[in-house]
Amino acid sequence: MAEISAWTSESSGSLRPTVELSEQGHRTVHGMIEEIEAIDQAVRRLDSSLELINEIADQTNLLALNAAIEASAWAPPARGLLGGGRRDPLAGGGLGRDGR
Repeated sequence: MAEISAWTSESSGSLRPTVELSEQGHRTVHGMIEEIEAIDQAVRRLDSSLELINEIADQTNLLALNAAIEASAWAPPARGLLGGGRRDPLAGGGLGRDGR
């Protein structure tokens, strides 16, 4: 019986560092899980912000397109690169004496 008691005591002493190491690992993993959850929340907030920014950018692009369309509807016709008007090729004028 004394041998079993000595062996049990020896085994218990050799297992103690293993148990402590296991508990330390558990605490470390639990801390990492909490940090990952905090990162997940931050990413979700960033994603929400980026979604809002994209919606604003889409609306801005639509407003710019609408403004360009409205401006072109009210602008005078283009007069060409150096201010000369375009000539209608079917009207004839300015091609040559015989209209070709």
